[in-house]
Amino acid sequence: MAKLTIGQKASRVLRLLMGLRNPRIAAALQRHGFDDADLARGLSLLGRLTQGRLAAAPLPASTDPRVVVELDAWENKWFPICEVVLRNHAPEAHERVFLNLSQTTGPEVILSVGTFVERVTALPRARTDGGLGREGRSARDLLAKRGLTDAVIDDARALLARVERIERTEEAAAPRSPEDDALAERDLWAWYLEWSTIARAVITDGRLLRQLGFGGRKPGASEGDDEGDEPEVDEPAA
Repeated sequence: MAKLTIGQKASRVLRLLMGLRNPRIAAALQRHGFDDADLARGLSLLGRLTQGRLAAAPLPASTDPRVVVELDAWENKWFPICEVVLRNHAPEAHERVFLNLSQTTGPEVILSVGTFVERVTALPRARTDGGLGREGRSARDLLAKRGLTDAVIDDARALLARVERIERTEEAAAPRSPEDDALAERDLWAWYLEWSTIARAVITDGRLLRQLGFGGRKPGASEGDDEGDEPEVDEPAA
């Protein structure tokens, strides 16, 4: 059986973590003991891995997966609220904020949230300064009334700043030995195999399984047997 690369493993773990945003998936795993500590461990292990050999993998080393998950949760809450509020009450502001902008997944959420924050912040500015003047101030006040306060915007800015700090300090990171990388990969993959196996055993809805990165389960199938999935092994990739 072919071995998965370290980048492929990281991508599968991130897909599983992102799938936990679905309440039905989270509830199914919670019934089998998954709690906040297990989620924190998965995020921490993935973070450890991205500090090592993942620099040459598809998931950018400069993107902390914990930041991606938190930004995605922020986007999933505020994009729909702001979209419907502006569409109903401030069409011009809606067009300005959501022009070519929609919800995303994965590291792309960094760009989408950054663009959204910049555009919403600019609304109250004068039209000569890139804003919408009085209309923009009215739209911004309405968004704040609906919950998108300056403090909430600052939460997103803080997450985006964490990405910037990671990018600036990436080259100065402490060197990692092959042994450290192998241990980080082993621990992360053990975490993934445990919870992905439980998920596939207790979730029967194909749509939910696809959200977790599984192509659809066949009776008696084991991890890696899904159509479209590459074979997986328990040992670190070479």
